[in-house]
Amino acid sequence: EESLKASKQALRIARRNHGSESEEVANVLNVVAACLQGQGLYDRALEKFEEAYEMTAKLHGEDSHQAASVLGNISCVLVLQGKQDEALAMREKALSIKRSTVGSETMQMASALLIAGNSYAQQGMLEE
Repeated sequence: EESLKASKQALRIARRNHGSESEEVANVLNVVAACLQGQGLYDRALEKFEEAYEMTAKLHGEDSHQAASVLGNISCVLVLQGKQDEALAMREKALSIKRSTVGSETMQMASALLIAGNSYAQQGMLEE
């Protein structure tokens, strides 16, 4: 509860200082969404992650590694909502973008693969 309150306050400050669409605001939206996700408020978390994605895609492009990171976050919420097929498609898109933007042998890619692996495990896809 306190983390959500603090992150919402941070969002107001970021918007006031950086405008309604900026990298800072997109980053804080991700934090707000993660707090909502942690509280089990998946619909609200998804809304905030989608808002962060739209902003990030506008700022950096849909095929940027920044946008891919947000897509990975969205896929995690979709898994928690039981939307396995949507989550898998989103995760694969995120990994493909990451692979093409940061390379397949980077720590950013390793991090994305670890997150994907956890998500696959949650879905019972242990071979992936």
